[in-house]
Amino acid sequence: MIETRDNVQKYVRLPENDEIIIFPPSIDHDTFKRMKPVSGGFCYIHSDHVVCFGKYTQIKMDPSDGLHATKQLFGYESMIKRIAKFTNKKKVIKPIR
Repeated sequence: MIETRDNVQKYVRLPENDEIIIFPPSIDHDTFKRMKPVSGGFCYIHSDHVVCFGKYTQIKMDPSDGLHATKQLFGYESMIKRIAKFTNKKKVIKPIR
């Protein structure tokens, strides 16, 4: 997928269980204000991971938001593969279930 302005989404991360809510650009981040998000910004959803970036006015993006969103949408294995890709480790450790 090519990341363009047309396929960008918005997100907020809630404090309980690091839940990520992804929503379309037509909805304002402030809609979720009463849920007290701990971070938020914009994201692209790829076929096996999520890339988060930017911030909205009051809350900054946390660097781990992309991993939390990837885990939530695609599962632990996708998250671990993403971590391995950035740490240059060849061996992928499977999570204990």
